[in-house]
Amino acid sequence: MSLLDVYYNEKVLGDPSKYTFSDSPVYSVPPDSPVTSQYLDFISKLPFIDAPEAFGLHENASISSALQESESLLSTVLSLQPREASGKQISREDSIGNLSKSIEGCLPENFDIRIAQEKYPVKYSESMNTVLVQELYRFNKLLVVVKKSLHDIQKALRGEIVMSPILEDLGNSLYDMKVPKLWAEVAYPSLKPLGSWVKDLSQRLKFFAGLDR
Repeated sequence: MSLLDVYYNEKVLGDPSKYTFSDSPVYSVPPDSPVTSQYLDFISKLPFIDAPEAFGLHENASISSALQESESLLSTVLSLQPREASGKQISREDSIGNLSKSIEGCLPENFDIRIAQEKYPVKYSESMNTVLVQELYRFNKLLVVVKKSLHDIQKALRGEIVMSPILEDLGNSLYDMKVPKLWAEVAYPSLKPLGSWVKDLSQRLKFFAGLDR
């Protein structure tokens, strides 16, 4: 049933006390009255913040909404932080450069798909071999994106290439210790901050490297 079906039906024109727009009796048809003040009084008694059920949503929708609002608020606060260092503090550019070098240094070489296919060939009795090779393809794609972007951001900080909007967004994410959007688009689902995300990625890569030996 669509949301419009809840509000546009014959029951709405019947007895207001016998029909509500949700499981809660709060959202109901106001009683018919020739006095405008009674309608205003009815409206004033409605909740200031509507529950998700008023829009045909599950009550857990409020949790998702609160999480999105919190994330948006914290992201805005981070974006308002000063980007220039004062005194003897390390500069923003040096901080991004050092972090990018650190992450780049802990990344292994790409997996050799040919060797993996020879060691784990496609067999009817070993269906997981196909899954393993597919995962290696996915992680190779992720490694290529991460390595290239880290290499490019370092060159951009040195002035060797133009700081594109994508690289600027990457630098801001690294400085705020957030997983860059460029990486998240090709990576596995994760809600971890940058430090934990890189550690988790390293552990996953070590696991697959052990299988590829």
